[in-house]
Amino acid sequence: MMENDNDMNIIQTIVQLTQRLGVGVIAEGVETENQLANLLNMGCQYGQGYLLSIPLESDSIKDLLENLASTGENLSLWNRDSQTAT
Repeated sequence: MMENDNDMNIIQTIVQLTQRLGVGVIAEGVETENQLANLLNMGCQYGQGYLLSIPLESDSIKDLLENLASTGENLSLWNRDSQTAT
C-alpha cells in the first residue's frame, strides 16, 4: 500500500468517493506508522493490518473485544480526535 504517488492518488480518490457517497471504506494492509498517518490525514475511518493487530482466530477476536469493552477502551480502530490508532 502507498508505494508511490500513483498509489497515494488512487487511495485518496477512493476515500473521497466513499465520503461523498456516505459509505464506509476499510484500508487493508496497514503495516507502518507512515501508512496509518497518511490514511488518517485522508480521512479514512477504518483499517486493518499488522500494525493494528496480527490475524486472530474468531475466539481470540471475541476475547479481545470483550477485554477492551470491560476496560472502557475505545473499540474503534481509529481515534480521530488524537489521530492515532487504538
